[in-house]
Amino acid sequence: MKIKLLMGAAIVSLSAGQAWAQSAPAPDDDPNRDVVIIYGEGETRQIQTLTSEDLGLEAAGSSPIKLIESLPGVNYTAADPFGAYEWAVNINIRGFQKDQLGYTLDKVPLGDMSYGNYNGLHISRAIISENLGKVELAQGSASLATASTSNLGGALAFTSRGPADDFGGEIALTGGSENMFRGYARLESGAIDAIGGGKAYISYANQEQDKWKGNGPQKLEQFNVGFEQPIGPGVLSGFYDWSKRRETDYQDLSLEMINRLGYEWDNSAPNWALANRVGDVAANNGYSGVCNPLFPDGSPTSAPCPNPSAGTAWPAPYINADDAYYDAAGLRDDTLARLSYDADLTNDLALSVTAYIHENEGQGIWFTPYVNPFQFGAPISQRATISPVSVRTTEYDMNRNGALGSLTWALGDHTIEGGFWYEFNDFNQDRRFYANTRLAPRPTLDFMRNPFATQWSYAYDFETTMFYLQDSWDITPDLTISGGFKSVSVDMTVDTNVNGFAVPTPGANNDLDGTITSEDNFLPQVGFTYALGDGEIFGGYTENMRAFTLAPAASQTQSGFDFIKANTNPESSKTLEGGYRYRNGPFQGVAAAYFVKFEDRLLGISSGAGIIGNPSVIQNVGGVETKGFELAGSYEFSDQWTLTGSYAYNDSKYEDDVRNALGAVIQATGGKTVVNAPKHLLKADLGYDDGAFYGKLSLAYTGSRYFSYLNTAEVDAYTLADFTAGYRFSGNDLLEGAEIQLNATNLFDERYVSTIGTNGFGTGADSQTLMVGSPRQFFVTVRKSF
Repeated sequence: MKIKLLMGAAIVSLSAGQAWAQSAPAPDDDPNRDVVIIYGEGETRQIQTLTSEDLGLEAAGSSPIKLIESLPGVNYTAADPFGAYEWAVNINIRGFQKDQLGYTLDKVPLGDMSYGNYNGLHISRAIISENLGKVELAQGSASLATASTSNLGGALAFTSRGPADDFGGEIALTGGSENMFRGYARLESGAIDAIGGGKAYISYANQEQDKWKGNGPQKLEQFNVGFEQPIGPGVLSGFYDWSKRRETDYQDLSLEMINRLGYEWDNSAPNWALANRVGDVAANNGYSGVCNPLFPDGSPTSAPCPNPSAGTAWPAPYINADDAYYDAAGLRDDTLARLSYDADLTNDLALSVTAYIHENEGQGIWFTPYVNPFQFGAPISQRATISPVSVRTTEYDMNRNGALGSLTWALGDHTIEGGFWYEFNDFNQDRRFYANTRLAPRPTLDFMRNPFATQWSYAYDFETTMFYLQDSWDITPDLTISGGFKSVSVDMTVDTNVNGFAVPTPGANNDLDGTITSEDNFLPQVGFTYALGDGEIFGGYTENMRAFTLAPAASQTQSGFDFIKANTNPESSKTLEGGYRYRNGPFQGVAAAYFVKFEDRLLGISSGAGIIGNPSVIQNVGGVETKGFELAGSYEFSDQWTLTGSYAYNDSKYEDDVRNALGAVIQATGGKTVVNAPKHLLKADLGYDDGAFYGKLSLAYTGSRYFSYLNTAEVDAYTLADFTAGYRFSGNDLLEGAEIQLNATNLFDERYVSTIGTNGFGTGADSQTLMVGSPRQFFVTVRKSF
């Protein structure tokens, strides 16, 4: 078997029946069929599609986000070998950050993929990675049908792998570095004639690995069910996902900390005595501000210091309490379900409708020396038993439900499609604090209960409405043009339960209550394709809007919220792109260029005491201009060997200085390069497959990146290599369908700064907002299909 990169045929408007059929293998598909990257033939936008076979070459348990790192223009970073640790995993495409892109699974919206996601969930929790069928990346512009309100830039459309026609299944076990273990199983019912060919599968995965530095595990347990049932002219299908994630955090670092403390510096767990000492010292020398060291037993204006006898000197090698916290973690429980019906109503008319629900409970956990129970009335007599280190949580409770659908009509040379999306999201977010004893901390990976204080608590309702209409017109056999628009409206309503550690007085300024709307009734998209020689020219123009996040309401007063509502616009973008796709014999490739205007960029700054009392509020601070190009190609120089490669150049610059409400420049960002936007990305893969032995060597170069808006802080460029080798057994019934696979990540053990901006971006020469990449690790997977 050889690794191919084939151009796939996909017009702008796909019938619903065809779209569902693509999620499952055809009955006569070879399970070891060629790896396919589809370069989007017929699309007016730059698009690539990867299949489940591509994901299968990654280390078992790798996030689907990691899969797209091989595609042109994708800047992927992570702190773990799988791209599954959500705090650190990030992608940047054409200068847009992760939360400025769109994400769907089987058309169901996943939100903006941010860590504290208020409108969805991370793809690694939405589906077991082995159950993915394909991943489609649109680098610059998503389709009009994409159910997203964050896709200023491109979008990732994930598709699940549907149930197989034949009874069977798969079992896989993986072990490797840092005590990694993963078990995966999938059982297929096959098509059941008694119910008209209905089929289903059930699947389970459980993974655990210790952190590669510091202390603590990262765990993920998932359960999936999927089915397809022919009904009338179409297929009723469904998917269910249950996910339980427990991940221990790595410590955020700065360049200074890496140089002083080392690449492998991390949180101090399990050394609870050291954490208590750091907390005591931080209080005694005034660093944490939890007490007045001049009045260690308390005063009318200050709480008692937790342990005055601990002194004021930091234990070596600490120079402050932020060098290392005791521990931190992310806890997420999710259920996601969809029900879809796809039908060809006539030869010319296709229908697709989907309903979905999503429920989430989560806590972001941080052991902090900055708040303790003595500040909230704990008696001084409890100094010997109450720890100076508390647990701070950000708590999430989400209930989403929605529906989306489309109708596609083939009318002569035209394909007309219209559709809608509606979602209601009931979301609550709280900031709470929990006490620890000096004897022992609370378990890091358990949900915290019984807080001693609530700093703030907000109840949000999001109501999203979108509809779109588009037409694709085959003017000649060689020329197709398409055009359409979408209309988007998002109402965010907020109600305050707690603000500033107290229940607000109704009608007071800290009793925030109101609605802010993000709306644009005409967001156009036009494009064309023209067959030329052995390829085609393509081009398109798209406008998009990013709806307001929680930022207008987070920790705001009523007057601050009203000011933002009256003076702030949602972010928007205008994208122009074009290129040429080519295929001739063993070579195929694509070249694309783009120009993007990102307008009404939002940033949190002070708006002046005379208006709202100097709180930090979001404000439109100007625009970003981005231009660049992408080259990608594949050459099959034998039946077994394939070489693929890509190069991307991106130039994203802020167009304006940041000014306060009085017009004074507070950040001279005009002309500066956008943070986390490398100018150069170079990637190469060498693949081999003879049907039994297979392997891949991947190299990826990432250029230097700024993590300061003023370009005063920068991390170096780096090159990473990953390696895969495997063997498929055959010869008898026992061996048939069995294989063994070795994966080596970061093959040459490169030391580098991977993710930047984990704690946001600033203007200084350094910031504690960096994650270093994981070292070389090895994993072995044994699979058996039956």
